[in-house]
Amino acid sequence: MNIWLERVASSYNLRKAWLRVRSNLRKGSHTFKLAQIFSENLEQNLFALRIKLLNGSYSPQPFYTFNLVKSSGGMRPIAVPHLTDRIIQNAVLLIFAPEIETKAHPACQGSIAGRGLESVSQEVFKCLKNGLCCGFYADVENFFGSLDKKILMSKLSPWIPEKTILDLISQWNQMGCPGPLGIPQGGVLSPMLANLYLRDFDFALSAPNQILFRYLDDFLLLSPTLSKAKAAGQKAEKYLHTLRLKLKQGWKLVNGNEGFKFLGRYFAIKKGDQNERKESHISN
Repeated sequence: MNIWLERVASSYNLRKAWLRVRSNLRKGSHTFKLAQIFSENLEQNLFALRIKLLNGSYSPQPFYTFNLVKSSGGMRPIAVPHLTDRIIQNAVLLIFAPEIETKAHPACQGSIAGRGLESVSQEVFKCLKNGLCCGFYADVENFFGSLDKKILMSKLSPWIPEKTILDLISQWNQMGCPGPLGIPQGGVLSPMLANLYLRDFDFALSAPNQILFRYLDDFLLLSPTLSKAKAAGQKAEKYLHTLRLKLKQGWKLVNGNEGFKFLGRYFAIKKGDQNERKESHISN
């Protein structure tokens, strides 16, 4: 008996997933219109999804794909699941994300409940104030499109001990991003899967007098000196290679005395009078 699938496909969980999907829809969008039609016979449609999941007749529909213009220039391919697939993916997320997120390393800040830009900013502030004022700032080249599906599933299987659920996730990943590499950027589960892919990286790069902050594929390693920050960056690069990932060109060594930007915010150590203690400063 597929105990976990039963939990995912329970009427209560599917309804909760539906409400989550509906609350995130943009009014007037194509999916919003589909949701209006779906809601006209909501109970019957949710029951139909439950039956398809339990009897094995469910199969995902093609993703809606488009290119998003990046602020740094270029295009980012986005793949968004169909309404019914989005409901089921949210149902999976509701069951498994709480434990995965609870046991995530403190370095992992992106797409986790209770963490985010504000908490990152405050922690970076504390590090600068406590002398970890030099850093290695980088992000991963084509992150979502480069994740090795076999490596991902090997990291996911200890958290989801049921083949039926793992097979569903594999189907969604393959539908949204065909081939051995990549997961759909725009998939409901993709942020959770991306964080799980880099979970061991978070633990490996965190050490005494070396603090890692990671927001999906953007990361900052803070150390007491530039030489130690550079060494930490080299270690990060080597570890990423074991995951079939590489750093994007343009990584930086940063210094809080000179100021630097991370995740769109500016951090600097404010220099006061000689008798005053240096303080860290954050600005948008």
